[in-house]
Amino acid sequence: MVRKLATASISAMLLAPLAWASAGGGPVPPVDGAGASGSGVATAKLSNSAAGARTALTVGLHAELQCGRLSARTLTVKLPSQLRVPHLVAVSAVTAGGKPVTHAKVSGSTVVLTLPVPKGVTCDVLGPGVYPVVFLSRAGLRNPLGSGSYAFSVLASPRGDAWHGTLAVG
Repeated sequence: MVRKLATASISAMLLAPLAWASAGGGPVPPVDGAGASGSGVATAKLSNSAAGARTALTVGLHAELQCGRLSARTLTVKLPSQLRVPHLVAVSAVTAGGKPVTHAKVSGSTVVLTLPVPKGVTCDVLGPGVYPVVFLSRAGLRNPLGSGSYAFSVLASPRGDAWHGTLAVG
């Protein structure tokens, strides 16, 4: 009896995805950007959305997270060219996942962030979430001079995940 139940349970688990797909459900798209296979969604929130204002910026990367962390070593944040980014951004002015980044390199309006390496045991919990990248006001970002929507992107390395979004000014 127990053996029949176990066999039936395993069969149901194996056949359920096939039944769902044949019922018109189709494939489930990845939550995060999967490099060559597509891109994910990024949100942006400015602390001050006035044109030309000094502002803090919070970018939310919608991704599959492991224990609340992104599986990346670096993030390349390509901000709109109209957004003014200082030549240097202090690591204390940027957090990723709630922790200070370990390195920030600026090239024009692109900022490459090195994420902190987790220490200790990493749990096995995987799930969708929003990974925050925060440029505090002391990072020195200034909004574009004109009102409008401005596109930005974030690329993770080494996996190549990509996210795209817009930020609204004015």
